Amino acid sequence: MATTGLYTCHLLYFMGVRSVILETIYAALNLSVFPLFYLYLLSVDGQHTSSKNILLHLLPSLIIIAAYLLCYLFDWQKVRSWFSVAARVVFMAQIVFVWIKGSRLIKDFQNRLNDYYSDDSALQFTPLHILLQLFGVISIVAGVLNFIGREWFSENMLWLSLPALMISGLLYALGFVTSHLVIPQESVTVHSEKADIEIVNSAIEGEQNDYSDLKQRLEDYMQQDKPYLNPMLTINDVALALSTNRTYISHIINTIYGKNFNSLIASYRVEYAKEVLSSNRYKSDKEAISYALYLSGFASESTFYRQFKQIVGITPLEYRKQTLV
Repeated sequence: MATTGLYTCHLLYFMGVRSVILETIYAALNLSVFPLFYLYLLSVDGQHTSSKNILLHLLPSLIIIAAYLLCYLFDWQKVRSWFSVAARVVFMAQIVFVWIKGSRLIKDFQNRLNDYYSDDSALQFTPLHILLQLFGVISIVAGVLNFIGREWFSENMLWLSLPALMISGLLYALGFVTSHLVIPQESVTVHSEKADIEIVNSAIEGEQNDYSDLKQRLEDYMQQDKPYLNPMLTINDVALALSTNRTYISHIINTIYGKNFNSLIASYRVEYAKEVLSSNRYKSDKEAISYALYLSGFASESTFYRQFKQIVGITPLEYRKQTLV
């Protein structure tokens, strides 16, 4: 709605309509779009945003409304020009802030997905990745256009179509991606468990024996039951099998093994795949690789090849040829 209002102001401006109210609305909306997008990212991240926090992010927009109206009311044209320059500076600062903080939020969200799911094939090309790239492009384009100023385009109308089509296309793509974004409820719940980590740390410091026992039970479970062979395995499944909670399991995996849940399970699957690839029971290399892929719990061929090479350093075919020499 804010972007639509901003576009409407642009339309009226280039049609020659000039008014105090229109300029004020334009300036306010221009300083609200990026903060609103950041507030959206916070909601995606599962964070509760208080009314006070919302007001803080929209404060520049509210200030510019009051400033513009006062300047027009008392005919402070020179002061208004200062506020106009200040608004552009604030806009650029908003872009930098939202880009940095938004990138961290999205990456943190993806890390939590990797801490929950054992298979990342569906996560590598999630709308979150596309969202981040689109937002980056929009940020750059918006920053450049803000620096140039729309006044320049009013004198060079032939050039107006280029940024108009570019921003329109990017905003449509951004809206399309976000409308198809499905947030796994589990990943949002994990965010609320971050506060439990301090409790886990203090409990572990006082109960080292229980900590070691859980680590040993986790290793025994992996080696004996081989749950990693299930492509749909989640950290909840492991926690349930060990009669504990996923916060403890996640903490052990992160601190002791230096990995996330996805990486740990991938290491077990690769080891199992290596055993299959080393067998001479298969008629061809293609057949061996096919069995290694599906028997070891990988959900997709691309994930299998990527994680195998990342862990072993060579491709499955190269590994098989080396071991059968």
